[in-house]
Amino acid sequence: MKFDETTAAFGMFHLAFANLTQRLESAVFLIRRIKEPNLNFQEVMQLQFSDLCKALKSGLKQLDGRQSIETDVQYVRHFCAKARELSKWRNERVHARVQIDEGAITIYNSRTGKQLILNRDECLGKIQEAIGFALALDQNVASLLRNLKSEQEIYEMLQEIFRTVEDPACELE
Repeated sequence: MKFDETTAAFGMFHLAFANLTQRLESAVFLIRRIKEPNLNFQEVMQLQFSDLCKALKSGLKQLDGRQSIETDVQYVRHFCAKARELSKWRNERVHARVQIDEGAITIYNSRTGKQLILNRDECLGKIQEAIGFALALDQNVASLLRNLKSEQEIYEMLQEIFRTVEDPACELE
């Protein structure tokens, strides 16, 4: 059997996809920790990719309606949806029916029986997608968390101001 650029690219795609999965785990963990401060990272690590996407969508629902982070929430949702599409492409090829004849490998969709294409250029494109989604997810979750922290700090400052107005005996330091 001959290993070629397509084989190498498909293998590299799996590394890029594993990285995307790890970034998704981190995003789910950080967003769930907002409401679940005692959440253990191991709980999140045990989730499958599709369950991570569902958990992320669920975590984002708790943040709906907050003006200061609306754009970040929408971006994270967008990249989550794109990652699910990438996962579908991957799953069709990972769970394929495989035929190996005289050095040639042919793969078929396990449900439909249709032949699937696997070529170097497509794999390279999918690698770029996985890397891009992972980076975008990191950036947007970080922005979302920074904005939430700022929102919380402003809320706490206002609470302190109102407390001192209500109780003139309190002095600002």
